[in-house]
Amino acid sequence: RLAVSAEADKKFNFLPAYHQKIMEVKGTIHSINSLDMEQTFELKGRSSFIVEITDDSLLFSNYIKVDVLEKKFPEILPGQEVIVTGKYLLPFDKTIPNSFDSQKYFREQKWVGSLQIKSWDAIEITGERFTYRKWLHQSRKFFYNNLKDKLSKLNAALVASFILGYTKDIDSDLLLDFQRWGIAHIFSVSGLHLGLISFWVWFISGFFMISLRKRTIVTILIAFIYCLASGMSIPTIRSFIMLVCFLSGFL
Repeated sequence: RLAVSAEADKKFNFLPAYHQKIMEVKGTIHSINSLDMEQTFELKGRSSFIVEITDDSLLFSNYIKVDVLEKKFPEILPGQEVIVTGKYLLPFDKTIPNSFDSQKYFREQKWVGSLQIKSWDAIEITGERFTYRKWLHQSRKFFYNNLKDKLSKLNAALVASFILGYTKDIDSDLLLDFQRWGIAHIFSVSGLHLGLISFWVWFISGFFMISLRKRTIVTILIAFIYCLASGMSIPTIRSFIMLVCFLSGFL
């Protein structure tokens, strides 16, 4: 049984010597792959989440992908400190030209590999630390569940994609059609979405507030909340920074 920590692996590296061996990983749940783990399990036959393996330094953070093969859906949340015991697997090497390069993708995500476990019993929750990711996950899941309750399956998937940037419910054939039409970018929450939200907040607040400073603060605040609700992807954060730079002139 081996332990992996960022202190021992500050320089990112796969662990080929431990491939197919049982390993113990200590870390903090960083993110959960799905807002609907049951549906994800039905599609892929496993549930996945990401564990951050880090020390107190903000400069070094490595992660490991955990795949659970048991059809059971306990309430796990980002920020929980866990000890996970499972079989360590290296990402597949690229063997066919123009095929998906798993190792390159893992390196980009800073994933040192994946840990496959058969049962949730192999996960021990040892504590919990404060993290905005927990609130972010819960708020997105709350909104997502309301969409599923009030809309049809297709409409809920589309709205969740446009508003939350959550595309995992979109049928692959439909997503391919959007790509052929050249409008698949609408699924990526970025400047278009943030600009529309900010414009309507700015426009409507003008009926209630005369002060440009107040309208600016309200617009930035609503845009920030939407940025959180959409998952804080890199394009969204970039757009929010540009929006703040633009609106700060009114302050």
